[in-house]
Amino acid sequence: MIAGLITAGLNFYWYEDRTSGLGLLMAVIGIWIYFQILKQDSQAWTIAVVFSIAAILLYAYGDNWPGAILSLIAAIYLNIPDVKVHFQ
Repeated sequence: MIAGLITAGLNFYWYEDRTSGLGLLMAVIGIWIYFQILKQDSQAWTIAVVFSIAAILLYAYGDNWPGAILSLIAAIYLNIPDVKVHFQ
């Protein structure tokens, strides 16, 4: 997440690329979601699942397949019953 934040920020600053700006925003939101998940907030689970799906689409659009695969793994992991029960 931190590497994505730095990379997106630098690309947005140097190239003024709007996709990088969206990536920067998603990295900031991702860090916020991370801290909410550590608190086991039930709303954070829902936001994390939606965020993971959005990240899959954004990474696939940008041809970043490793990022899309990692986001898919995160979405699947969040939906495992043993993980899901901690947020309900």
